[in-house]
Amino acid sequence: HANSGGAIEFSLSVVGSQVTDCVFDGNSAGQDGGAIRANIAVVDVERCTFHGTGGSSTLAMISSTLTVNACVIAGNVGDPLSCGNGSPIVSCCDVWGNAAGDTFCGTDGGGNFSTDPRFCDAAAGDLQLLPDSPCLDGQHPDGAACGTIGALGPCPGTGVGDGVVTDGWSRVKSRYR
Repeated sequence: HANSGGAIEFSLSVVGSQVTDCVFDGNSAGQDGGAIRANIAVVDVERCTFHGTGGSSTLAMISSTLTVNACVIAGNVGDPLSCGNGSPIVSCCDVWGNAAGDTFCGTDGGGNFSTDPRFCDAAAGDLQLLPDSPCLDGQHPDGAACGTIGALGPCPGTGVGDGVVTDGWSRVKSRYR
């Protein structure tokens, strides 16, 4: 728990910072940026999953340049994003089930939607995606070519992207004749 920037705070002219393929689960801040706060900084956030964060917002920017791409922002306490003197560009994100609402400030870069991301078991901290998740590559609800949205792929053993093949007993036996 921090005053602001519960997990990460970028401050005072930080340029070219990237946050990629990260999971933020249960981070909190007394004020803004339950997960990330950018204060006079340039930050790109890509393919991250934000869940269970506390504070007035999950992502916060103050006089900063922020791009958010292919992220899941779901099940958080505050606003998904707060914009202080800035207009972030948000694209290919699933913003869903946040207690303060699912709208975000800034520029809609396209491909955004608000649908249950279908986590394997969010209550147990498993934020991988079920096979029918709209966040998996090729399953975007509007058909956008966003690739996998969020930091994690499918749950293990689901047969999606894990090399598991489901077959009937007769076909298995036929391989050994």
